[in-house]
Amino acid sequence: KIEAHEGATIKVKFCNDGSALCSCGEDGFVKVWSKSGSFRTNLYQSSASIYAFSCSPDNEKIVVGDESSIVLLPLQGGKKRETISAHKGKITCLSWNKKNGLIASGSEDKTFAIF
Repeated sequence: KIEAHEGATIKVKFCNDGSALCSCGEDGFVKVWSKSGSFRTNLYQSSASIYAFSCSPDNEKIVVGDESSIVLLPLQGGKKRETISAHKGKITCLSWNKKNGLIASGSEDKTFAIF
């Protein structure tokens, strides 16, 4: 077992190529771990709990649901982040389509959106 977050760990998922995994939690962090569970970096921090993220098909980017916005950022630091206002409620789920690159998000506002 690995102590990953302060408060609940909400989601853990391997990147598409299996080289690393990411986690998010009640502490507002999105973290990157090696495939064996060694901590690599805090990729993102919010003042609110993070419930959803998804890695891009090429494992170059990650999309994070932060409150009602979607934040698109590189898995390797140094590149610009993009923020999209997506919903009126907290984002609860995200999916990045491996075939066409579209991103789908779902929210507590009873809607889903496709980008």
